[in-house]
Amino acid sequence: MRVYLCFLQNAFQTAIAYRANIFFEFVNKIMALFIEVTIWRALYHGVSEVSTSVGAVSLRDMVTYAIISTGLSVFIANANISKINVKINTGQIAIDLIRPINFKTYLFSEMLGQMLYDIFIKLIPLTIISVFLFGIYFPGPLSVLFFGISVVNAVLLNFIITYIIGLLAFWYTQAWQLDYLYQYVIIFLSGAWIPLWFFPDTLRAIIDFLPFHLIYYVPLTIYLHKVSYNTCLLLILKQLIWLLIFVIIEKAVWRRAVQKVVVQGG
Repeated sequence: MRVYLCFLQNAFQTAIAYRANIFFEFVNKIMALFIEVTIWRALYHGVSEVSTSVGAVSLRDMVTYAIISTGLSVFIANANISKINVKINTGQIAIDLIRPINFKTYLFSEMLGQMLYDIFIKLIPLTIISVFLFGIYFPGPLSVLFFGISVVNAVLLNFIITYIIGLLAFWYTQAWQLDYLYQYVIIFLSGAWIPLWFFPDTLRAIIDFLPFHLIYYVPLTIYLHKVSYNTCLLLILKQLIWLLIFVIIEKAVWRRAVQKVVVQGG
């Protein structure tokens, strides 16, 4: 356990070492959020609220949605796919496999270190500034609890999905295309930018059968209290079911990947 804490600490220290990068990343997030809020204000011009599949949605709801979504993107996103791809292309993966550590836990520890950096250095200041600049909706205690649980599940779900995609680099040595594809899928199908309640019913029904909306849309909908508490529990259960499915898939892919390394390496 101590070795994984060291990986976590190293990832945090590495991230915080590039101070200029901290400033530019923070400015980038603020500018992107300002543009998004401005767009929603323009779309809501002269209208106090609009009717959607989850009921009336006000401009304040949409501003809050944009702020919380930007905040979630700060630490939910990870670099698993590119990290695994680089390790495979450089041959570093062979060294990682013979070390007395679990490769997935090692990547997870590094992700947690990066996440701590993102939370303290970027998320907290971003949230404070956003509250003063734009205002935000604050839900009740129970909604906050369900939101917190759903965010943890979202982080785990995104980690396991990107880990599986990264492992595909054992067969497709250049996995950057898959990385880009996944980023576009997250943008359009997870509700990260546009809430799914604005989507056509047919498209929303298709997305509902996919796991991607569980990463952004579900936590944000719970935060804004657009679903009942019973529905919150069902959505969290749905996240856990998908997590279990992907864990099973990951174990199968990992066994095949290790066998491929052994066969090629002799």
